[in-house]
Amino acid sequence: MGKLDKIFERIENNTLINVIRNGFVAAIPFLLMGAFSLMITSLPITPYQNFITEIWNGRVYAFFDSIYDYTICALSLILLITISYYYAKYYDAREPSSYPIISVISYVVFVGMGMEPAELNITIFSQMWTLTAVMIALLSSAIYHQLLEKVYKRHGKNIYRSSKGSTKFVYLIIPSVVTIGLFGLASVVLEVIFGAAVSQNVLSALAMELFENLGRNFGSSVLFIFLVHFMWMFGIHGSNVLDDVATTLFADRWGEVFSKTFFDTFVLMGGSGTAISLLIAILLFMKNKGKRRLAKLSFLPVLFNVNETLIFGLPVIFNPVLLVPFVLTPVITLITSTAAVSLDFVPVVNASVNWTTPVILSGYLTTGSIAGSLLQIFNICIGVLIYMPFVRVLEKPYTGVVKENIDTLVDYVKEMESIGVVPSLTKGTEAKNKAARRLLSDMHTAIEDGQLRLFYQPQVDDKGRLIGVEGLLRWKHPACGYIYPPLLLYLAVEDDYLHELELIVLNCACKDIGYLKAQGLDGLKVSINISAMQLDSQKFYDDVEKNLKRYDLGQCKLAFEITERVALSGTQRVRQGLQRLEANGIGIIMDDFGMGYSSMSYLQNSNFDYVKLDGSLVREISVNPRSKEIVKTICQLSEKLNFEVIAEYVETEEQRDLLRSLGCRIYQGYFYGKAMPLEELIAWSENYII
Repeated sequence: MGKLDKIFERIENNTLINVIRNGFVAAIPFLLMGAFSLMITSLPITPYQNFITEIWNGRVYAFFDSIYDYTICALSLILLITISYYYAKYYDAREPSSYPIISVISYVVFVGMGMEPAELNITIFSQMWTLTAVMIALLSSAIYHQLLEKVYKRHGKNIYRSSKGSTKFVYLIIPSVVTIGLFGLASVVLEVIFGAAVSQNVLSALAMELFENLGRNFGSSVLFIFLVHFMWMFGIHGSNVLDDVATTLFADRWGEVFSKTFFDTFVLMGGSGTAISLLIAILLFMKNKGKRRLAKLSFLPVLFNVNETLIFGLPVIFNPVLLVPFVLTPVITLITSTAAVSLDFVPVVNASVNWTTPVILSGYLTTGSIAGSLLQIFNICIGVLIYMPFVRVLEKPYTGVVKENIDTLVDYVKEMESIGVVPSLTKGTEAKNKAARRLLSDMHTAIEDGQLRLFYQPQVDDKGRLIGVEGLLRWKHPACGYIYPPLLLYLAVEDDYLHELELIVLNCACKDIGYLKAQGLDGLKVSINISAMQLDSQKFYDDVEKNLKRYDLGQCKLAFEITERVALSGTQRVRQGLQRLEANGIGIIMDDFGMGYSSMSYLQNSNFDYVKLDGSLVREISVNPRSKEIVKTICQLSEKLNFEVIAEYVETEEQRDLLRSLGCRIYQGYFYGKAMPLEELIAWSENYII
């Protein structure tokens, strides 16, 4: 791995950067609302503007304008809430609901110190303050988190005793007051040092002084465009910070090349970063459905130069891959535009338009020539070419370090399983926790792309006939290969997504049964694994019945495998649910049977079609006389109680023959075949009687 890859990897694995990114992504719905509202109010067609400003006495216009004001124009408030929320989530914090409250109050105290009450309005949450909001959300959450942990360590017993009453929150007072007080003190100290309230206006003032000395020329224009985008990469709204420079030094003067309208028209097409080129590059060169969906949602707003959904959704901020093209593309388009105007290919800008005027149209309106629109198209194409290799890098599979983290995660899950402990995966700040969160995100993308599928392991009887298959969930990760299946289930449980995941498995099995029928394999038993949580859910049984009505299973029989532990600990609802499944023709298979302390009592009181011998019994059957006797006893009982026995992990002919001598008639394992894709199963089945 190169040094640059290692730097990128450290950034990708940095908890705070991931907190910020998730906070930005969580803000997307609000940004979309604001973007579409602005688009509705800003369409540059005079009859339309007259209509929307006059209908219902202007209330329609006011409605959409308010949505814009309280979403995009209140971005800092949204980020304070979302970033502090994700901080609490990533660090598995106590009292997580208090973190956004502390962050917002700390911010208001810091920014509003010295202001009159009348001055404290929504403007203090504008995009101008984005960086301040991000920093305060992180710092206030970190300080509050540390103080709260100390309080819990010192007064934990008292807190837990009072957890049912309001007195519990008395213990939150000191961490809250100290955190908020520190930001109030910081504001006062900085005001004393700088002689005024501290804000990003300090940056604006410094920038104004710099550009007044440089003057209005090509060099200052390049520097202006560079700084706007360089600040964006760190969460600072560069266009807002340098707005004074844009509206004074680069104020429109007809006949001069460099002006705010010139930049808006030919450089900032689609918004900062020449975002329309980035959007097109994503649609052309990315396969990731999530990113493509974001680009499609952002298309209309970006066409009107509103790019917040794209900037924060990817996100561009703190993204090392997009740093270079995001800064380079506007600089290059500035150079090409300057050359085109200087060489008289395109007229000098001679009219101003609203910054939300759609791309292509703005090129024509500002120059009075179709050449202006053609220059925009040329610049967009240049931008797409610049973004193209970097967009492809965004889809690059994980580097070695991340793959190692995934492998470590799998080892951890197996270790926890070996001692009977449910692993905790996504909460925490260790490398394995970060890998789990990233893998969970990839899993959702894979589900959307239809990448999860079932492999089938054949079940053969003592006469050499294929009588059934077990469907096993498989996902081939683009970088890490096939993921350990139980890990997928643990991730789904933590994400409260298990019901949806097992419905996907059920749908896949039903569809595959249709394919098996078409290939002449009608009459097989197809089994899938079902978790305990599903069996205790009424919705699960309803969804199963819907699927049975949706698909024609023919002579094939669908069966659900449940573990002995689940069956033994089942509630009355579970028992009734199993009866409901049987009434719908679904077979019940008890998995891992034989080693539980209550196995015999369950045989006495329950009905099922098959039992699967516990794997340890089959593995040791050749060397452990006790295992042999247990298997023999279960097989004898199966004849009397009318169920069939399936032996898993049959890997040798010796095991198969011994099991047959003990009365076991159905076998599953590597001796016959591993779990395989449906197409391979069809080819494999040609050697066996159906």
